[in-house]
Amino acid sequence: MDMPQVVTVGRRRRSVKMWINVVVVLCLVMAVASNPPRSDTNQTPVRIEELERCQEGFTGIAGRCYFFHQQVQPWSTARSTCRSMDAELASVTTLEQYNGFLNHMATYPGRYWTSGTFQSGAWVWSATGEGVSDRWWGRKPRNGNNKCIYFCSYTRNYWASGCSRMLKFICEKPMERFLVEVPSV
Repeated sequence: MDMPQVVTVGRRRRSVKMWINVVVVLCLVMAVASNPPRSDTNQTPVRIEELERCQEGFTGIAGRCYFFHQQVQPWSTARSTCRSMDAELASVTTLEQYNGFLNHMATYPGRYWTSGTFQSGAWVWSATGEGVSDRWWGRKPRNGNNKCIYFCSYTRNYWASGCSRMLKFICEKPMERFLVEVPSV
């Protein structure tokens, strides 16, 4: 005999839950209707600007980003380390880069591997494939065992060395680009 009462109580609970849901939905509809969206006339106009910056730890020089590693490694390991950072060993191709390196190295002096190597009878920047300019050589290298280029802040030149030498190194990558909204005034 208790069975019909249980069914009745179950139906009442479902009925009450349904009415609660209906009331909640009606309240939400009324709240939205009484608060229409704001007009765009009160908003400050904005423009979109593209900005560039370097990833944390990198230094911006001549429109590129550089990381001056203070740990020493042979050239091939330094190159792998740079690549693991989505970068390459640096190339010194412009006067702006050269001066920027010297300014930065005033705080962190030393000898740093670059991407310069001796390939197919010529000195090239392995990161770009461009030929190495004669303008900053300390002494024009002769063919021999010295197949990698480092930059020296003490002499302000680059030099050829054996690639197994343990030196600091410089990684280079493009600046990151991102969009930001700027209020128009």
